[in-house]
Parts: sequence; C-alpha cells; structure tokens
Amino acid sequence: MADGIRSKLVAIKQAWAQSRRLLTGTSDPDHANRLPPGQRLVTNWPVLDLGVKPDIAKADWRLTVDGAVANPITWDWAAYQAQPQIEDVSDIHCVTQWSRFDNRWTGVATSHLLSVVQPLPQAN
Repeated sequence: MADGIRSKLVAIKQAWAQSRRLLTGTSDPDHANRLPPGQRLVTNWPVLDLGVKPDIAKADWRLTVDGAVANPITWDWAAYQAQPQIEDVSDIHCVTQWSRFDNRWTGVATSHLLSVVQPLPQAN
C-alpha cells in the first residue's frame, strides 16, 4: 500500500511541475517579484524544533557517505573543511509558508561531494 501512495504522490507532483504550479522565480533580472504566492517574507530565522539541540564537539563530528557509491567516505571536521569551499546566495521558500531572501552560505558544494563519492547508477 505504501508504494501505491508514494506513486500517487510522485505522479501528483510531476503533474504540478508540468503545469508549473507553485513555480517560484521569474525571468526578471532584478528579481523584483521573488515572493511566491501564499508565502510571507521574514527577516529572521523561524526555528521550529522541540528545543533539543545536540552538542557535537568538532573532534567528534563525522560525515559518512556510503552505500550505493563507488567511493565511500568518512570525513572528520578537518577533512570536511579541507574540501573546496564555495560561497552562495539564495532564497529559501519553506513549506510552512515563510520565505527569506538573500541567504549567504559557505561550505562544500553538493556537486563536489558527489564527484568524490561517485554515486552508482542504482543510487536514488
């Protein structure tokens, strides 16, 4: 039954994408109309949690990527920081109907991580 529900949800979302439903962004180079319908603009970071925040020392931090990859990795904090870093600016449009513009990020690009681990064809 779960597979049937998943297939139905995927089909619905594919239909939404084809009809351009909830499409964000415009061809406006100045991005004057960036707020999607139904979203509200915030300038803070809405925090939705249970008040439990793990305290992980950098000495204990690990990123492990394994499974359907040609090159499994485990990076500690120093190895992660030694990877090429990028800077990016992007908007966030949350499913809880808030948007925040011009968020600045620094870190390892997903494309770099994928180039290192090399997902296998059966990975999904």
